[in-house]
Amino acid sequence: YRQFSVTVISSMLLSVVVALVLTPVLCATMLKQVPKGHEPSDNAVWFLRPFFRWFDRGFFRARDLYVRLVGRVLAKKLRYLLLFMLIVGAMGYLFQRMPTSYIPDEDQGILMVQAMLPSGSSLEQTEAVINKVRDYFLEQEKDGVDSIMTIAGTSFGGEGQNMALGFVKLKDWKLRQRPDLKVGAIAGRAMGGLFPDKRGHGLRLPAPTGH
Repeated sequence: YRQFSVTVISSMLLSVVVALVLTPVLCATMLKQVPKGHEPSDNAVWFLRPFFRWFDRGFFRARDLYVRLVGRVLAKKLRYLLLFMLIVGAMGYLFQRMPTSYIPDEDQGILMVQAMLPSGSSLEQTEAVINKVRDYFLEQEKDGVDSIMTIAGTSFGGEGQNMALGFVKLKDWKLRQRPDLKVGAIAGRAMGGLFPDKRGHGLRLPAPTGH
């Protein structure tokens, strides 16, 4: 976030310098004074003059329309001020209802589980643990889980006999309309069901993330 902030601020400062220093000098160099009684397009190359005359007519027409609209707004300040306040209120309402995280969580129909046993654990012990994880999802979460694939001996943290990985495929979204069948709810219950109790019974798993 700090690097992103520095990048945005630097680009804004560079844009300000270009707009206030370089752009006016460039315009003064390129734009020539129009003699009295002539059009700006008369300074262009002869075969481009018809295009610039057409462009000037459209540009000046749009400018006059904008001036008339601004004049109408200034003549009826109260009406347009109320309209502006309504827009600000609507934006504030939508801002309060939008997710506050940088990238909002999405239920993409899959959940990943990572298991890590103490160092020195055998592959058989790791397979037994990940099999219990598989049984938990297939039995306790059968309303929302379609299938699960487990791999022992590797994970996102590296390779080893004490590591395991599981990919939980959830059922189609139209079959999981209830809030308790969303990926966040299933992952939360899994943390509670697989976390060890005070006596050390159970499974200690890193927090699964839904993708």
